[in-house]
Amino acid sequence: MVSGDIAQQILQSKLASLQNAPSNVRSDLASYQPADAHPFQVNSSPFASYLAPGAGTVELLRFQVPQGMVAVINQMVIVAIGGGFSDGSGNVVWRCWLNGTGIDGLENITAHIGDFSSPATVQIVLTENDLFIITAEVPAGQNPMPPGATTGGRINGWTYPLAKAVNQ
Repeated sequence: MVSGDIAQQILQSKLASLQNAPSNVRSDLASYQPADAHPFQVNSSPFASYLAPGAGTVELLRFQVPQGMVAVINQMVIVAIGGGFSDGSGNVVWRCWLNGTGIDGLENITAHIGDFSSPATVQIVLTENDLFIITAEVPAGQNPMPPGATTGGRINGWTYPLAKAVNQ
């Protein structure tokens, strides 16, 4: 998914972050948004066109947690637009990545997740410098998606200063 140089940079950044990160981040942060948190929304822009079956992945969106912050993704949308897709068929597979590794339970998605008027509730907690990415692919052996078909996503959440996120 990620080229060698980029993957190495991500791993080095993550290692430095982990070595300096406090181990006592408050466990309740995923349950509610603090009043002084900073909300964010990241959308696919533009919606991605599918590649040919077996030709690789397309990136729908990415979000990197700013230095000195933690982030909580509390809503997510992943959709196919334009026909050629049936939930659960496996003709499209979406994956959520955290620092180049698939997130357990979100690494092989074969059905829509929410929609733009009603996002699905999720709890994904990220620390400074974490990189969250959503990709889509049409696996080898599947029929190609029709011309004009696209896929997109959205994540909503908030960031909060790491210094305030730790137990005192």
